[in-house]
Amino acid sequence: MTFYRVHLISSILVLPLLFSCATIQQAKMADERSGIVVDVGDYTVMVPSGREWSVTIDKHRGTLVVEKLKKWWTGKILGTTLIRVFQNKVLPEEKWSMSEEQVADDYRNTEEHTMKEAAQRGEYDLKEVRRISLQISDKKLYAMSYKITKGSWLSGAPKAVEAMLYLYFPRDFKKTHTFYGFLISESYERGSLVTKDLDQIYPVINSFQLKNK
Repeated sequence: MTFYRVHLISSILVLPLLFSCATIQQAKMADERSGIVVDVGDYTVMVPSGREWSVTIDKHRGTLVVEKLKKWWTGKILGTTLIRVFQNKVLPEEKWSMSEEQVADDYRNTEEHTMKEAAQRGEYDLKEVRRISLQISDKKLYAMSYKITKGSWLSGAPKAVEAMLYLYFPRDFKKTHTFYGFLISESYERGSLVTKDLDQIYPVINSFQLKNK
């Protein structure tokens, strides 16, 4: 199947894994409240609070990226927490007869295949790939979790990424053929004392609302 989408593995996991300090264009700091609701074009969603979070919105593509750097007291970057919300449309039209379960499986198959190919090339080690279906609030979600490790103690500080991907199909999926994804990744230097909390994405998923058209 062909999807109109950004490849998650290359754009979301590899860069945090390398702890790139590149700033996403037009990033802004999140409000210091319990959260702030932002407009992402076809939908609204609440982002985490705190000045340490940077927020990037692309209404044309229907994407939101929220990022927080994990720093040691010396200023050294030990890792990154990254949350991404994105919109996808199933293409070509010949695929519109597929059920949401079939689309979710196909999407996850593609992502897992991409990661396995990278692992076979020696770019990193892929571990603990798991798939589940679950309910969060009123949303049925198809999820996939995985862990990536890179480097060794002999070659320098080894790094890791733990991630969870959720796919959501709204009630009008059969009409619009559009679904939404939520991705959270925690990248860090293995052995460092950093907090990892993949549940931080739950308030984002709970707050997601499509606009009435």
